[in-house]
Amino acid sequence: MKSIRIQNLRSLQDTGNIELRPITILLGENSSGKSTFLRSFPLFRQSQSTSITGPLLWFGQFVDFGSFDESISIHAKSKHMFFDFDFGRINFNRRYFVQNLPYHDNNQIDVKTHISIIGDAKREAIVNLCEIEIEEEHKIKIQINVDGNLSHFSINGRDYLKVTPDMRSGHRRGLFPQLFISEFVDKSNAFIMRKRPNFRAYAISILRDYVHHNTSDNKLEKLLLRLEIGSSKKMLETMKKVPGSFLASWASRTQGWSINSDEFIKIRDMLILVSIPDVFVMCDEEFADFAENIRYIAPLRATAERYYRRQNLAVDEVDFQGQNLAMFLKNLTDVEKRNFSNWIEDLFGFYPQAIQRGGHISLQLNQGAQSRFNLADMGFGYSQVLPILTQLWQLSQQRQQYRGYRRRKAPITFAVEQPELHLHPRMQMRVAKAFANIIKEAQKQKIDLRLVIETHSEAIVNTLGRLIAEKKLSSDDVNVVIFEKPQADKSSEVRISKYDEDGFLTNWPYGFFEPEAE
Repeated sequence: MKSIRIQNLRSLQDTGNIELRPITILLGENSSGKSTFLRSFPLFRQSQSTSITGPLLWFGQFVDFGSFDESISIHAKSKHMFFDFDFGRINFNRRYFVQNLPYHDNNQIDVKTHISIIGDAKREAIVNLCEIEIEEEHKIKIQINVDGNLSHFSINGRDYLKVTPDMRSGHRRGLFPQLFISEFVDKSNAFIMRKRPNFRAYAISILRDYVHHNTSDNKLEKLLLRLEIGSSKKMLETMKKVPGSFLASWASRTQGWSINSDEFIKIRDMLILVSIPDVFVMCDEEFADFAENIRYIAPLRATAERYYRRQNLAVDEVDFQGQNLAMFLKNLTDVEKRNFSNWIEDLFGFYPQAIQRGGHISLQLNQGAQSRFNLADMGFGYSQVLPILTQLWQLSQQRQQYRGYRRRKAPITFAVEQPELHLHPRMQMRVAKAFANIIKEAQKQKIDLRLVIETHSEAIVNTLGRLIAEKKLSSDDVNVVIFEKPQADKSSEVRISKYDEDGFLTNWPYGFFEPEAE
């Protein structure tokens, strides 16, 4: 995920494209919209983690947006909510067009998407518009009625609605609609099966105009699998690379084509049409991979208890309030405990330890060789920062799994609200150093880790700048997003500020951290 744009969500009338760098800092006054933007990440996570009937789960495990009607911005010119996602370059394969034949295993395309959500007559949210842009030149657009029927279907401005007039849309896993032409109940497994649209007959009828009339359907199917989708230049190259020994009539016909030839454009758009079902599946799976790998820490973490009941639970992440911190630490292996203790002690001068006595666990804080205290007896700031630091370290060690058929490592996004709560400025500086340290470690381990941090801390902002000036952090790794509200009854405005190579912020609002003049 390269960038996200949100329109008409609460006070966010339009964020513009916000690039997700390894560290993205969100700044702004209270009620300026920065928390709304950050909480869209756990909104995506809870929507993807649960079987739902609509595109998003507005009220769930992590955050409560109420409902679509409560979430739509009062400043919206129309009752549409928009989400744009720039997935960057992703692997793409056509899986379902022709069965039992090989497909390309390394075709990468650049994909951007635009989703519109509206409320229907039952006051439920539905996707009514989906636009997909491939290689910044091919545009797929579908519009959907409230009953799921398509009212518009075009590729690069060419109308294809009549090719499959019975095509419908429905949700498969989450945000992106999936295209199908009929559905039936699989009685053996008791769930609904959907038949995907198959453009075989249409594709073969188009290709047949450019080959010898005796060419078999089977050979035309194999020709389709040789042709990749991508930029027009790349698509033309693959068309011309088909050897004459395989299909002489095609090879001779295509040699005179250019990207502006009517024949090429017709075949190009037909190839995209053939790939449409897989394109929508690909977008859905990309979003699912992104959402499922979001981790979130809320602004108010659980206070430390003197003892925790031991449970035989496998805990692979710290929950969003840090309530399972004791069990998480207890479940670490001896090697992991040692590595975590060394890392946090080097940065902060202390390390936590889960001590089991009978059926209970206590969280102890070790400071130096002899000092050990129950976390409940320490300052409140320790219990607030430990869940963040623990999850932060764990993500830098996490082995990433290849996701699905595309053999692509799934990115990890860690969204944190106000990590500086109840911390002295010196401790806030150390937290900023921990962010930089973990990003460098993740990059070393080739882990695609993105931190999205909502903060009011001048100490964190200044420390990141100093680390950049000292060449301990790259300015390219940090993005600063500033949310402003000119008036309480106006929508939020968003500006992007970045660090230069000397650690100074550019496009920075004058007096941002200064108190108002009397």
